[in-house]
Amino acid sequence: QEHTSMAEQPGALHLYPPSRGRFAVPRDHFRFTSAAQFDLTYLTYDAFARDARSPVLFYAGNEGAVELFYNNSGALFTLASRLGARLLF
Repeated sequence: QEHTSMAEQPGALHLYPPSRGRFAVPRDHFRFTSAAQFDLTYLTYDAFARDARSPVLFYAGNEGAVELFYNNSGALFTLASRLGARLLF
């Protein structure tokens, strides 16, 4: 019996390739005295969605790279497939 290590198993990025997008957001969310901005990256996966009224499952990330959370959130993909939902990270 052959054993596959966790490092060799494909993650969600490989199993469910996302669409990527970016949008600019203000760097200062309190004073608005600066025009400085940074790009916020988001990932979406629509293959489970049935139509325009399908639910959206939204993962509000943390301080790390969005790809890490996407790649390690297998349960959300299982739930999305059962609900016919879109995913937004």
